[in-house]
Amino acid sequence: MRKNSARLEDLARCCSFALVSMVALAELGGLSAWADPPSHALSIVVKTGDTISGLTLTNVVCPVINDRGTIAFMGSFTGGSGIFTPSRVVAKTGDTISGLTLSLVSGPAINNRGTIVFFGFFSGGLSAIVRAARADEEDDE
Repeated sequence: MRKNSARLEDLARCCSFALVSMVALAELGGLSAWADPPSHALSIVVKTGDTISGLTLTNVVCPVINDRGTIAFMGSFTGGSGIFTPSRVVAKTGDTISGLTLSLVSGPAINNRGTIVFFGFFSGGLSAIVRAARADEEDDE
C-alpha cells in the first residue's frame, strides 16, 4: 500500500461519522462541508442551498479530499441524492449505469489522480462499486 493511499478503514470511519453527524447536525438547520485543517482559517466549500449542475443541495455529508485538494461528497436534493464535487454532479439517483438504474449512492472516495469511486445501489436490489471519471474530467468519456 502506498504511503498516501486511502485505507478502507478510513472510508468506513468517514461514513460512520457522517451518518451519526448527519442526524445530529440536521437538527441545527443544515450541514456544510469545508476544507483546511482546524489549525488554518476555515472556509465553506459547499453548503445546503447551493446549486450544482442544476440541483439545489438539501444536505451534504461524507466529504472526502485527496492530497491535491480535490473534494467529493454525498449530497441530497429534492427527489434524490448523488455524488458531487463542488462544481458538478458525478452521479445521481435515476442515472443509468451499465444498463442499471441508480437508486441510492453511498461512501465516496477519491484518489490522488482524482478518480472517484462510490457504492451504488440499483433498482432490483443489486449493489456495486462504481468508478467515475476523474473529478477534473467531463462526463464525456
